[in-house]
Amino acid sequence: MSLGTIDRSLPYIKTNAVYVLTRPYTNETQALQAIATGLAERYPNEPRVRPIISAVQEIYTNNFFPQMKASWKVYPDNIGHKDWPGCFRCHDGLHKTADGKRSIKADDCNACHTILTQGSGAELEQITPKGQKFKHPGDEVDGACNDCHTGGL
Repeated sequence: MSLGTIDRSLPYIKTNAVYVLTRPYTNETQALQAIATGLAERYPNEPRVRPIISAVQEIYTNNFFPQMKASWKVYPDNIGHKDWPGCFRCHDGLHKTADGKRSIKADDCNACHTILTQGSGAELEQITPKGQKFKHPGDEVDGACNDCHTGGL
């Protein structure tokens, strides 16, 4: 709503959006269809609901993973990964897919981030649009960020 993609002037839009987001769905296709249907039924003949449906579907796609049984209800506060595991709770190379054939791994910074520049001084002028491999400031480390950055003092 703060991004302006959901029109606050529609009565009860936040309540209705949260309702359709948090229903139990078995897969993303089912969820996206149910979100569209649910909001369209709540706001019939309302042209402002079309972009809202898209925005709510995007929220779902970015935050809910029904096959993994992961959502903001199950993991409500694991934003980031410097001071707590975040996505690395599962994407740590130790977990396997349901069929046991593939490791769920995304333990390198470049799996999710494109690092354009880093370092200090002249290094900051070395902008690379395709991205650079992350370099830990100071000493080279092996492991996840939260192995050392525990969120404590």
